[in-house]
Amino acid sequence: MQQDRATSHPLPHVRHLAAKAAIAWRNEGIWAEKREQRHRTLVLDESEPTDDFSGPDPDEYVPRARR
Repeated sequence: MQQDRATSHPLPHVRHLAAKAAIAWRNEGIWAEKREQRHRTLVLDESEPTDDFSGPDPDEYVPRARR
C-alpha cells in the first residue's frame, strides 16, 4: 500500500513519506524474520539441554554470615 502511494500519489510530499514508510515496513519485515529464525534456533537448542558447568560457581557469590 505504501509503495503504491509512493509511486502514484499526486502530491510530492505524500510520495516522499510513503516511500519512507515502505522502507520502514520492509526493514521491519526483515528484522521480524531474523527474530523468528533466532527463536526457532533457541527452541531447537533447548530440546536437548546440556550443561557443562563451565560458568562461575554460584556458591562463590553467597555472602557469609557475620559473626
